[in-house]
Amino acid sequence: MTAEHGFDHRASGTPEANWRGDPHWPTLPLFRLHQHDGHDIDRIIVVAAHPDDETLGAGGLLAHARRTGIPVTIVVATDGEHSHPASRTRTPATMARIRRAENAAALGLLCPHAEVRQLGLGDGQLSARRDELTEAVEECLTSRCLLLAPWRDDRHPDHEAAAVVCESLCFRHGTRLLEYPIWLWHWGKPGDVPWARLCRFDLEDGEREAKQDALAEYRSQLEASTARPGDEPVLPAAVLEHFERPFEVFFATAGRLARPFDAAFSRSEDPWAVEHSWYEQRKRDLTMAILPRQRYRSAIELGCSTGALAARIATRTDHVLAIDTSREALARARNRHAAHNIEYHMATLPGEWPDGTFDLIVLSELGYYQTRTELRELIDKARAALCADGSLLACHWRHSIEGWPLDGDMVHRLLRATRGLRTIASHVERHFRVDVLVHAYRPGHSR
Repeated sequence: MTAEHGFDHRASGTPEANWRGDPHWPTLPLFRLHQHDGHDIDRIIVVAAHPDDETLGAGGLLAHARRTGIPVTIVVATDGEHSHPASRTRTPATMARIRRAENAAALGLLCPHAEVRQLGLGDGQLSARRDELTEAVEECLTSRCLLLAPWRDDRHPDHEAAAVVCESLCFRHGTRLLEYPIWLWHWGKPGDVPWARLCRFDLEDGEREAKQDALAEYRSQLEASTARPGDEPVLPAAVLEHFERPFEVFFATAGRLARPFDAAFSRSEDPWAVEHSWYEQRKRDLTMAILPRQRYRSAIELGCSTGALAARIATRTDHVLAIDTSREALARARNRHAAHNIEYHMATLPGEWPDGTFDLIVLSELGYYQTRTELRELIDKARAALCADGSLLACHWRHSIEGWPLDGDMVHRLLRATRGLRTIASHVERHFRVDVLVHAYRPGHSR
């Protein structure tokens, strides 16, 4: 965990005393395992980016599961072989063997009944191997499982990749998701924490002791193997203090659980008044007016909602592929705006990007529901799928979106700064903005 990840684990971090004195702890809502969302949980699935993540972030909860007899599956994505990149005494292969053995010993103490899957996908490579992680985790899912993953904003790329995979699966299957922070307590300060999204799981004495016993098995991370530079502990005593608390905390991000958009459509036929509000009608008119061409061959709309914009696009396009993550939204779109040249498709983006190329790509009111990493991936995939003569249109609300990481202006700044694209038209007003971008040069050709 070096500066390339946004922090250095060797630097002095925030003392635990600073965290313990924060007034937010007593006000956090309690998470009770057997009462989660009013459903009995039939399995806990913990995804760890590296061996020891599961124990640091959720060891007490796993000890509780052991005591109460809840089945557990633990998916360890990598062997953590690059935990000591500057070491001259242990190779990555040696480190992988050591950490696998430590993981087995720790979980044998903490949760011996757990099914453990060690994937060995490559420390630091999870972002490039998300498909393999997705497949492995999806095999474990049950109808009422609770899925736990590292916190996406922990400033470690493997943690973010694991969280993105798990969130995508939760959208697809309606699974419950909690995210556990690890490095936040080191690099962060109380003012950095979105406290409203945290819940607290209180530990009994035996569960705390089991967690500490399990952590002690990770000697390669707790102790210096030699006095040489590069062999220092990754988890020194000051870091471990954060994990001696009588509780664990998890992020339950507002709006992200159990198909949030399906939930919105279950409460209303048209939760954002897309069909009838003057604001939405005018925005569609401006969106269509700013398009530089009269006719397109193949269009894709990312986040089609009830299909109102897809229907307008279809009047100027031979074929429209309209995508949404919500089954309920797509059902309404098919009922209201069925047309021979519109194909509706359910997918979670950016992970389930469809095959093919398009000469019109529309990104409307979707970008701020992504993390920065997801949005960059979405933009990269859109750019790769955009025909040489194509147009990429983006339209977003400009005010903050409660509970989500970005706003419309942030989305458009990232989009406009993308290498290989240039903006040819813009419309900006108080409530929303529209940008049209094209290739800065033809794909496959030099400038």
